[in-house]
Amino acid sequence: MHKIKEALWSDYENVSGLIKGLDKGSDYYGDAVKERDNIRKELIELAQIESTKVINEKQLKSESRKELINKIIDVATFTVSTAVSIYSIILTFKFDQSSTITSTLGRNILSGAIPKANKR
Repeated sequence: MHKIKEALWSDYENVSGLIKGLDKGSDYYGDAVKERDNIRKELIELAQIESTKVINEKQLKSESRKELINKIIDVATFTVSTAVSIYSIILTFKFDQSSTITSTLGRNILSGAIPKANKR
């Protein structure tokens, strides 16, 4: 894109130099001014394309970083919730002399965590 920009600027300067040597009343003068205006429009469009490209690159980097942060938060949330669940299950089990669960919360967690065998 840099070579295109250089070529357009070179053409613009050549046409501008040509306009300086022409008589303002001639037909060539009007054509040269139109050509210079067309080159200027192309330079403006090229600058807009470059700025749009820069903005899009920044947006992509921002979205990529946002995705990464969301994934890290998801993994951390899953890890912490799993650890808390396992810790609470371990703490709620109270065993008596015959190795049965005596706490109500422990029995409820155990019955929810372990699927019941097929009852007949």
